[in-house]
Amino acid sequence: NGDWNAFAKSIDGIMAKFPGIWMQAPGAKILLAQVKARAAQPKLPPLQGKDLNEEDQKLALELAECNDAHCDFLHSRFGFMNWLLAPSENSDRGGDDVGLKIINRGVKSFPLLIAMLNDQTLMRGDKSNFSGFGNQFNGILSRRNEMTPELVYDLMRRPLCRGDFAAALLKRVVPGAENESAEAEKESLPAQAEEWYATCKACKTQVELAKLYLSESDASHKRQALEFLVKNGSDKESALLEETLLNGEISDPSLLRLATEYAAKQGPKAKAFADKYIKKLEESPQLEDDDKKLVEASVSNLRLAVNSETVKDIVAALVSGKRD
Repeated sequence: NGDWNAFAKSIDGIMAKFPGIWMQAPGAKILLAQVKARAAQPKLPPLQGKDLNEEDQKLALELAECNDAHCDFLHSRFGFMNWLLAPSENSDRGGDDVGLKIINRGVKSFPLLIAMLNDQTLMRGDKSNFSGFGNQFNGILSRRNEMTPELVYDLMRRPLCRGDFAAALLKRVVPGAENESAEAEKESLPAQAEEWYATCKACKTQVELAKLYLSESDASHKRQALEFLVKNGSDKESALLEETLLNGEISDPSLLRLATEYAAKQGPKAKAFADKYIKKLEESPQLEDDDKKLVEASVSNLRLAVNSETVKDIVAALVSGKRD
């Protein structure tokens, strides 16, 4: 409820009641210090960082005061999607939620998020409810002898801080960041985010961003970028899409689906691509029975997608006996 003094007293009470036996006590001591620091600052100072503007500062303050319901938006609405490529129907662009305001700014929010990465300002949200974190502490009890107080604090159930929020958003959009361990992330993520921001800040549209992600080696981001371009790209991206699809793993179900979606969107214009893709499918190595059925269905769908025949042509062919 935002009463940080009362929260500090409750932590003090638990630590006094269970001295020496509460496994999360080392982390709770750090939490207590953070809660007392939050209580001592009813008016938060400006966020420190590079290239921050007035809107960034306003959003940082809003974030510090947002409630638990607002904190839970990321995982429930986006899962592990790259939010820079999120379609408008998924992100509810234009909403009043402070998290969505930050997301809706796209790449412009990078300076704000980078500045908040090491910010320990507590928010009015439960970290275990945010972004699929869950209660991570229970899963590592077997490592209790090697846990530092800082690691206990990071993994215990506690209020979210602005640094947690920023890290969760940046890990979804910075190539390679999601593969880092929790310990390595704290050291590497700021530099990774700075580097990616320098690379992508010139992009003016989501299509430009998607093309940039498509050139990266991160498989997850490449897949999301390819899906975005199939759905939202124009004829300008056709050559790039066709080359990417033709060079992909031919029996990958998601690529087969995207190839069919692309052909259906392009229609007869994609006939040359469909012919090449079908040839590659038919020349693919021995497949399992389930894969064979998928390939056969894909071949049929691709041919149908690029067929230039009209209903009148099909009827005439049937009447003449040229078609079964």
